[in-house]
Amino acid sequence: MLQRLVFALLLRPLIALAVGLNVRHRERLPSAGPAIIVANHNSHVDTLGLMTLFRLRDLPKVRPAAAADHFLERPGPLAFIARRIMRIVPLDRRAREK
Repeated sequence: MLQRLVFALLLRPLIALAVGLNVRHRERLPSAGPAIIVANHNSHVDTLGLMTLFRLRDLPKVRPAAAADHFLERPGPLAFIARRIMRIVPLDRRAREK
């Protein structure tokens, strides 16, 4: 519920104004089943931009992968947004010792 509210009232209008996102071929987005959608990753706004392409009712199914060391390193607003609004799947980028 919180995720849909934030996207509808804040993020979609902000992304549209700031980035001027122009969507073509929205019908090519998957309507069902698993899918991997990849951005060329110019900035962290890419993920938010991609997420605004999905219908609000489908947002709970969208789970972006993100670096745990960047988004979840410290408790605070960034960690809250990453977990509760974006619902990231945290990835550990640190090398593991064997």
